[in-house]
Amino acid sequence: MPAHGCHNGCVKLTPRQLVVRGRELAALLLRSLERDRLVSRFVDTYAVEFERACCTAYAGQYRETVSNIRRESLLAMTVWMEQELPQFVLPATGRNPRPRGRSSVRKPGADPKKTVKAAKKKPILSPQMQESLNAVYDEFLAALAQAMEWPSREIEEFRRDLGLYHKLMAGKPSARAQCPAGKQLAAHVEGPFVDRCGVLLDPSMLDKSRLAASRFQNQLHIATQSALNQVFSSRREN
Repeated sequence: MPAHGCHNGCVKLTPRQLVVRGRELAALLLRSLERDRLVSRFVDTYAVEFERACCTAYAGQYRETVSNIRRESLLAMTVWMEQELPQFVLPATGRNPRPRGRSSVRKPGADPKKTVKAAKKKPILSPQMQESLNAVYDEFLAALAQAMEWPSREIEEFRRDLGLYHKLMAGKPSARAQCPAGKQLAAHVEGPFVDRCGVLLDPSMLDKSRLAASRFQNQLHIATQSALNQVFSSRREN
């Protein structure tokens, strides 16, 4: 059954097509990191720009830094993907629906009155819409874990850190809101990725490493948007 195009690249997809696209998203995001050696080039460039040869001088430490930042990059890209996924999966309504159940649930310690007030501003998704979003997201995580060869413990840790990202980003504008169509995401020296990546990169020079991380964040967002555009192209027929 072919996919039917709709506004802003959104397509009506069958359950099988949703699963396929979830797996393709995982493959494309991983490929974008590895193809151009984005993480290792980021570390290398930082070491040269700020004369921090210690960040690349020791092979074991360098590999660990690159591996940790790659994982942090996948966390950030997964969160952005989830934020923007409704734009590609759900029918166009002129609004920006957000999925219930994950990032939209009330966090522990949150003010119930404020949560209820905020919830009233968000459109309620039908079970079918929510199921479509869940199908892509769950298959994406499964494919990502399989490609990275994570044991169950690491999968749970990754999911836990995703929850932490959502908590830290609660109330902040999404990447799409910060980055209108056709424009690059502004480099904001703040947020969970900037903070965590800065510590992993060079904890003794946080001002510089966080600044570098904010620039790298922009590259990762562009790669995420490119993957979404490619996977959900309205010209595709399967």
